[in-house]
Amino acid sequence: RILRRREKAKAVAARSDIVQPMEQESKLEVTDTEVPTESGEADEEIELPTLQIVWEELPQVPFGKQMKEAHFLLDDARVFLNGASYGSTPKCVIEARRQWEDMIQFDPVAFRVDYLNPLLKEVVSQLSKLIHSDPNDTVLLVNANAATSTVLKSLPWRAGDSVLTFSVDYPATKFAMEHLGESHGVETYEIPIHLPMTDAEILQTVEDYLKGLPEGATPMLANFCHVTSKTAWLFPAKELVELFHKYNIPVMVDGAQAAGQHPINVNDI
Repeated sequence: RILRRREKAKAVAARSDIVQPMEQESKLEVTDTEVPTESGEADEEIELPTLQIVWEELPQVPFGKQMKEAHFLLDDARVFLNGASYGSTPKCVIEARRQWEDMIQFDPVAFRVDYLNPLLKEVVSQLSKLIHSDPNDTVLLVNANAATSTVLKSLPWRAGDSVLTFSVDYPATKFAMEHLGESHGVETYEIPIHLPMTDAEILQTVEDYLKGLPEGATPMLANFCHVTSKTAWLFPAKELVELFHKYNIPVMVDGAQAAGQHPINVNDI
């Protein structure tokens, strides 16, 4: 079985109709990877097909019209400003996704049984390098709403507990916190943020609010957006985390809008 799949992997890599780049060179490589068996032990090495876009050869252009023309399929007649709810996918990502789909359809069983988990492990490894996180602490989920809900549902909430958020935070997260109130009797404290504000003003506003909380009312969790969705405002994430920790409050940072737009170092934050 393994030998047959090795031959199929080579065939995928050799097929010219599988690898047809949109505008830039892309390729389907075959590499040796150990695949764990159901017992957890490494099986015989198989040749694992991996997809790669040659990022270094993509057009290096300044932000603005040139970037739009080089990397996106957006209508030239429109100035598209909405990137938080329904953004446009870069051409190179569309190409990579197409190659993944080609590999899945070439041998769906082999992809699911032999290739999927090692490929996802590699995705996590590359993502961890981008955001400077420990791969063992990095998990792939469907979207940011699923991620925040996973965190909220993992905590042992009790009636009388509280959670803290900002007035400018993402609406879906606020709705999830409202649900905690309905299902567990959790109270939500909302810090009013009136943008524009400097980092120093934000930090002072947050600390003043924390000092004014009722005695003994230490929130079980604080949440804020690294970059807000509606106003695209960059918050001082590291300093805010340090401030909340000063008051013994765990923190959940919604980084959905920050990744790819702003350098992120999860380990440092």
